[in-house]
Amino acid sequence: MFNSKTPLKVIVLILILSLALSACGGNNAPANNDAGNNNNAKDSNNNGSSAGGDDGGMDMELSGDFHLDPALLTEDDTASLEASAYLYEGLVRMDGGEIVPGIASSWKVSDDGLTYEFTLRPNAVFSDGTQVTADVVHANFYRWFDPANALHGDSAGYAAWQQYFLGFLGEYNEDGLPTSLFDGAEKVDSLTVLLHLNEPVDNLLEILSMPQFSMVSPSALAAGGFGMSAESIVGSGQFVIVDWSGETLSLTLSDTYWGNQ
Repeated sequence: MFNSKTPLKVIVLILILSLALSACGGNNAPANNDAGNNNNAKDSNNNGSSAGGDDGGMDMELSGDFHLDPALLTEDDTASLEASAYLYEGLVRMDGGEIVPGIASSWKVSDDGLTYEFTLRPNAVFSDGTQVTADVVHANFYRWFDPANALHGDSAGYAAWQQYFLGFLGEYNEDGLPTSLFDGAEKVDSLTVLLHLNEPVDNLLEILSMPQFSMVSPSALAAGGFGMSAESIVGSGQFVIVDWSGETLSLTLSDTYWGNQ
């Protein structure tokens, strides 16, 4: 699944987190597969993970110096990456070393490998109850990709995007070609989004399963200070914050997460 450009530390972290997140999960039921697609999704009903606690193992405490805006994390910030994997979710995720549906229930890839069509779950919502729509996905990708986007801020903070997609909107090489492997996102309807590439990326799904490419709330981002306090975080993942005191983060299962229903 991973290619030679994927750092070993990232591979190990993703595999550890995928095993943890599936520890208390339900069964994975195959989705309707389109035989013409070279990547077809399985539907998944994962019911949370366990790290001890008096309520059957659904609460957990994590320790570390956390910053919880996943897009800005580096591979060395393992504590924040671990926490972000519980608090947020991307279009796809890792489960036991395999790519499975996340916020997207299914996907298909064009024959040339340049367009990925993702169908979002109608019951995927943030922890404040707002739906994760194609507009949300579009806003997240352009936050990462477009330095002129109001939510982007300093490009120096997007190490994972730079590492895996190689550049930002408006950057060109000496031949006048875009440096970025990513060409743009396109909304089809409220639950369908297209991702366009400038050249095929064989491990795109593995990249998108990383915590740094999780979906976060555009409105929470716009409010400022995202990821710096419990109050600032509107997550899309299996867990929500109960308390964040110093270097201790207490989490419990989210009652809005699609897989906990």
